[in-house]
Amino acid sequence: MAETDGTVDETEEDAAPKKGGKKKLIIIIVAAIVILAIGGGAGAYFMGMFDAEVVMEDGEMPEPVKEKVVYQYYDMPEMLINLQADGGQVRYLKLLVSVEYEAGIDTASVIAAKPQIEDLFQTYLRELTPTELQGSMGVFRLREELLKRINLILAPERINGILFKKIVVQ
Repeated sequence: MAETDGTVDETEEDAAPKKGGKKKLIIIIVAAIVILAIGGGAGAYFMGMFDAEVVMEDGEMPEPVKEKVVYQYYDMPEMLINLQADGGQVRYLKLLVSVEYEAGIDTASVIAAKPQIEDLFQTYLRELTPTELQGSMGVFRLREELLKRINLILAPERINGILFKKIVVQ
């Protein structure tokens, strides 16, 4: 360190921080590469690039086999139900439904249970108010309740769905 004008020669002091700066830069670059590699690997995993694939001999991928389910339908007779009225007003529900079930179920069992199904439907529907049937949510709840009731009657057979052909609230 030479002092000429009262200033210190800073060439030795500047050299040390520059060496440490190169080490920090290398560490940052290596860390960034590691983070990018981990992120890229995670992205590839979640996109399904590491899933095991069966390749056929000629290099083609096999088509997934999906069994096509065949449904049968049975139309229940039209029902006209007196609803619980607000304020003494008479309100009616006209309902026509179709029952959806798989082809393996015998239609005779659905026909044989028709009086029980109609009875359960009507006793449930008579307790409803017109406001409970409003909107798509009301229709959805109605479908779920009817489906639950019909599956209780036909157990162990299972009905897949209730399809509304006509719903009129007057």
